[in-house]
Amino acid sequence: PVVPSHVTRLTGTVTNAEPNTTYLYTWSAYQYTANPDYDQDEASIDANYSVARYTYVEMTPPILDFTSEDMFRTPVGSRFLVMNPSVLSPSMTYRFRLDVVDPVLKA
Repeated sequence: PVVPSHVTRLTGTVTNAEPNTTYLYTWSAYQYTANPDYDQDEASIDANYSVARYTYVEMTPPILDFTSEDMFRTPVGSRFLVMNPSVLSPSMTYRFRLDVVDPVLKA
């Protein structure tokens, strides 16, 4: 378990890394919360309404800013993510995602 009042450390790993290849790393974070697409009125009148009331919603600045030194101790583009204490709330559930791109394949 993660203790929000402590530093949180995550590490991304490329499982089939090619030697002499530099990868591009991009972190994103999602919070389990009320779904902004959910419509209470529509749900109350449509028995087939299928939009989930809660879902993981991407956290964007200013809520979570990967460029902020107040929030993170690692530079943008690192395969490591070190988050300062108290950035996350202890009562919430989060998911983190690391996208890894080989710039040669991207071109």
